[in-house]
Amino acid sequence: MTAMRTTTLLIAGSLCAAAAATQPALQTLQLREQATAAGDWVTLAEIATVKPQAHAQAIGATRLTPAPPPGGSRNVSLGYIKMRLRRAGVDLREVQFTGATRVCVSRAPLESTPHEQAFTRPAAPTPGAGGTRPAPAGPPQEQIKVRRGTIVRLLVRRGALTIETTGELSRDCVVGALGKFRVHETRAYVVARLTDATTAEVIR
Repeated sequence: MTAMRTTTLLIAGSLCAAAAATQPALQTLQLREQATAAGDWVTLAEIATVKPQAHAQAIGATRLTPAPPPGGSRNVSLGYIKMRLRRAGVDLREVQFTGATRVCVSRAPLESTPHEQAFTRPAAPTPGAGGTRPAPAGPPQEQIKVRRGTIVRLLVRRGALTIETTGELSRDCVVGALGKFRVHETRAYVVARLTDATTAEVIR
């Protein structure tokens, strides 16, 4: 009887060990409060520390959202991060989230070239006793043009609720104007107003 019980315990222990070995390792994502985007897209590796290190390269390359325009910043919520990871095929049951619940992502401003500096409008001189006139105003600022095929964030506002997704601009458009976009998730076309080079607010 004792030998049979010992054999049963050994078999049960082996089954438990085998089951534990087949379970995927838990991934931990520690979100930072602030991050900097290096390119046109914000990746998971830029806003979070991924553990264990063996998973960092694969899941860290996941694109989450278009980066803010140069010199700008954008908040990315934990809920939005989970939604993008789920759509990328990540099983959230295998992921533990720690750290911040909202990440402020910034992007470095573009460095002006010597050619651009040469056309920078000088400050108007202060009129003095000699009646010096201020310098005439320069030409109006050029509109920012966004090219066809650019991936942007699409914001759909319903009262206090804002739904966010991504879409592709179907033809060239300037910031402030209405453009036509194809929604990545549904493949449907919507009309939205470009609020900056990477964000548009859906009108219809």
